[in-house]
Parts: sequence; structure tokens; C-alpha cells
Amino acid sequence: MLMSPKLKNSSKSRRPPIDGPFDSAIVTKAEKTVAAYRMTMRNTDDGWFGQGVELPGAMGDGKTPDRCVESITEAMMAVACSMLEDGQSLPNPESKGEKIVKIDLKLLRGEKSFFENAARRRDQSLSEFIRSAALAQAHATNGTGR
Repeated sequence: MLMSPKLKNSSKSRRPPIDGPFDSAIVTKAEKTVAAYRMTMRNTDDGWFGQGVELPGAMGDGKTPDRCVESITEAMMAVACSMLEDGQSLPNPESKGEKIVKIDLKLLRGEKSFFENAARRRDQSLSEFIRSAALAQAHATNGTGR
């Protein structure tokens, strides 16, 4: 059972005390969103370690990949429920494909035209061309394929 982390009232806390589980409506909403969240995992000397992609503070571990997935999912649920309980919005799942993070990329003078021409030949925007090329290179470098 997911338990609320709310603390007892203090002069510094605006939260009321809760000694029970999260409200079922909060858990239901969190479950729907967390089910679409992704996670990353890696094998370590002590087993498996991972974290949520959309909720990187939600980490978990386990002796097996399955136990690690369970642990990460539990952590993501706790974080998501806490956020909802505090009136915060949950991040959209990466699987929705929303690109909301921007980076500043500085190029040499001739590189922009070079990339624009290459993007046009692929019928892509400059941004999408650079993004897809960088992702392909990162996947190849990390050995994850494409």
C-alpha cells in the first residue's frame, strides 16, 4: 500500500498530517501516468540499478532486472502520488513525443548551410535533422543500436 509522506503539522509546514495511504483518486491518476513512463537500468556489481526517465529522482534497484523494474515503478508511484497530493502536475510521458527541451548549438559559419542542405535532401527541418543524427550517433556510441 502506498503511504503518504506528509508530515505532522509544524510552524514551517502547510501540509495537514496524514497517517494513512494516498487517496485512491490520486493513486488511480498516478497509475495511469506512470504506466506510460520509461525507465533506464544498468547492471552493476551488486545487481541492477535504474531510474525513471520522466522522474529521474525515482530510483530503484534489485538483484534481478524484474525486481529492479518493480522497485523503480514503486518509486515512480510514490513520487507521482506525492506530486499530485501537493497539487503539482505530472510530467508528460516521453512516449508522447513532446519535444520541450531546447539546447543552444553554436556552429561554424559554413556548418549551418551544410546541415540545412543535408536536412533538405532528407525532407527534414534543420532541428529534426540534427536531432536524429545526434541520436543515431549516441545510440551507436552507447551500443544500444537504433
